[in-house]
Order: sequence, then structure tokens, then C-alpha cells
Amino acid sequence: MRRCRFAFAVTALPLLVLTACDWTTFRFGPGRSGHNGGETIIGARNVGQLVKRWSFDTASVAGGPLLIGDPVVAHGSVYVPANATDVTGTSVLYGRDARTGIARWSAPFPPDLLGRGQQSLSAPAAGNGLVYVGHIGISGAGMGTMYGGGITGFAEGDGAQRWSSTFFAGGVSGPALANHHVYSTALLNTFLIGVFSGLAAWDAGPSGQSEFLGPSSGARTASASAPAVVSGVAYIGSDTGNLDAVDAAGLTNCTPTPPSVPPSSPSRTCAALWSTSAGGPISSTPAVTGGVVYFGSDDTKLYAVAAGGCGAPNCAPLWTGATGGAVRSSPAVANGVVYVGSADGKLYAFAAGGCGAATCTPLWTAATGGAINSSPAEANGVVYVGSDDGRIYAFRSAGCGAATCLPRWSYATGAAVKSSPAVAHGMVYVGSDDGRLYAFGLPQ
Repeated sequence: MRRCRFAFAVTALPLLVLTACDWTTFRFGPGRSGHNGGETIIGARNVGQLVKRWSFDTASVAGGPLLIGDPVVAHGSVYVPANATDVTGTSVLYGRDARTGIARWSAPFPPDLLGRGQQSLSAPAAGNGLVYVGHIGISGAGMGTMYGGGITGFAEGDGAQRWSSTFFAGGVSGPALANHHVYSTALLNTFLIGVFSGLAAWDAGPSGQSEFLGPSSGARTASASAPAVVSGVAYIGSDTGNLDAVDAAGLTNCTPTPPSVPPSSPSRTCAALWSTSAGGPISSTPAVTGGVVYFGSDDTKLYAVAAGGCGAPNCAPLWTGATGGAVRSSPAVANGVVYVGSADGKLYAFAAGGCGAATCTPLWTAATGGAINSSPAEANGVVYVGSDDGRIYAFRSAGCGAATCLPRWSYATGAAVKSSPAVAHGMVYVGSDDGRLYAFGLPQ
């Protein structure tokens, strides 16, 4: 079992911060495994004792409820995006004390000067002393659609803006931090470059220089998958149904952009090293671990693909797992099992190594009362997931010895839980469409 490294942070109340076990990015880290191997406080034996330690109601500070996104945890704080529900609203990135919920800072993203095209915020990522968040504003329609935004970095301590990406492109997925780069999904429509929806990379240094784009789905809608970055390769799903593997350094299969493009724009565009085709759009963020890439598709399947490719431009999956609905949930992988939610309302657990056949059946499933758009989080023998039925659930990671399992714990919020849980330092954080961020822990 991976152990946490100890570091101390002095606040108004003494707080032990175990930085190596922070949940710093959507799906835990740049590989998007959804697994915190350093959690030791909450486990299968005591998860049923969880209680709500605190909640934060955005309506109390924003003048109206906001839709709460995916939280991350770093250095004693939890950071969460809250998105406006109409075009005149202001979206906000909040920083709260992870133990008490006390406000630390907030960063508002108002609509444009005409009061339209509100900013939609991605899941944040914490690193380099900053909290990075993607944001995009959309106005107009059809050929007149305009996209504005990018990636902005705020100081962890006081929320001051310290970094911003060059290049006028919307950052519409949770950033990944790796190789001194910031990776995200970009959506833009410009005269010089045209329509683009796909991977984008920026220098994480002070310049924020746009490094490269690619590959693009060529569609006018966002590639909803956030990128996973492992061992020098970035993996990203597209709305056209392709999983693309891209050189994370932006060198192999890349070409310079035209001289007419301004210096602040990307210097290169890149094609995929290889791709795998699914039978539907891919909004499920890939999880990369153990030399395998796992992702879901709207075609109702979970896919497992060799992370190193197959030596050809187009690679077949190692195996697939069938569910009863679209798989927009992102998989979590831990201890030889891959977990993923489905629009049929079930959580599925498959053997990560497959079953020796092209199509695999699950080890076990668990039913909820609504579609699962939340992505599961695994830590210390427990897998957590939200459901559109308004509840967050906890199941024993090893199953229950039967084909269908019941939860060890659940909690009812006031609306759908599309947010993906973050588990760190004996606390579980999740957002709800009721406008609240919830924090759960063992009784004090």
C-alpha cells in the first residue's frame, strides 16, 4: 500500500496535511485512475459510520444556486467550480478549508459585457502552488458562434490570478498537469485556424505560451473527455468516437502552424500516434494504469486498450465490457478491478485484466435510483459514486460475494449528484445540483 508523506501546515487550528495523498486533479492525478492508494482513515469496516461534517450552500453567497462540479483537494483546501444556470449568471471557483468548510477565497467568472455567454468552469487542478481551471463562454449560434476563455491559474493561498494561457480558446475539460505543461480540451472557431475541438497544451511557466493543438474532432461541439497524461503520451476521447493517443511533448506527428497565425497561438498542430474507434461519442475521461487505457462510450461499452498502441494507426481494444446504457462516467481502477457507472443506473465492476474473451461480463454490479453520470472514486477498499437520484453511495470495492451488491452507506442530497467524489485525508467531498458542496467524515 502506498503511504503518505507527512508535512505540517499551520492554520488557525493545527492541521496535519498529508500532501502526497491529496486529490489534486479530476480523477486524482494526470493518469486519471480515480484511485487514492494513500487513504487509510476511511475503509470498508467503518464507511457506514460516515456523517456530514459540513456543507457549503452557494446560494448563500452567490444570490442563487449554482451547479457544483468536481472538487479537488490540496494542502488543506478543497477547490470546487460552481456554474451559473443561466446566461446572465456568474460562475465561481471557490476555495474552502477542507476540514471546516470556512471560506478561503473565491474567483468569479462573470458573463461578457452584453450580459450573455456565461462562463462554464471545468474541474480544477492544483499544482505548482496554483489552482488551474478551464473556462469557456459561448455566444451566438451556427456559423456565428463565438468561444472565449482559456485556462487561468490562481494562487492556492489567496486566490490571486498568477497565470493565464495565451491563445483565445476555451478550456472545457479539467486540466492535467504533467511534463511542465498544462493539458486540456479546447474549443474554438477562429478565422485563422478554423473550427477546432480537441487536445491543447500550454507551457506551465510564466509565459503560458500555447504549445500545440491536436488532434481535432473537426466538430462544433466540445470533446467532453478530459486528457489523461502518462509516460509522455496524452490520451483523449472525442465526440466523434475516437480515443486518440498524442505525443505529450508535441513533437512526433506534429507540423508547424501557418506563418499567418499570431505568435501567441499554438506553434504546432499534431496528429494522433494511434487511435481506437468506439461505437459512439466518448465523454468518459480515460484512466491509464498498468499499461492499459480504460474508457467508456455512449455505445454502452467500457473499453480496454493497450496504452502503448499496437504498432498500427488504428488499434482494436483488448476487450470490452457491456453495460445497459451510455457510459459517460469515467472509470476508476484499483487492485485489479475497473469500476464505471452507466446511464442504466448501475455501477459495474470488471476484472481489469479482462476475461480471456473479447467481451467481458462484470464481476458484480450495484443499482442506484438514477443514471450515473458521476465518476467513481476508489480508496482503501471502498468505491464511491454519485447518482442522478440525488444520492452518493459507498460500496465495498471487493464486492459482496454475489452478482448484485448493496451499498455500505449512502446519503441523500437535494438534487442529482453528477459531481465526481474526491477522497483524501479521511474525508469525502462531492457536489450536488442542489447548489451545495458536501464533506463527509467519521464522527468527531
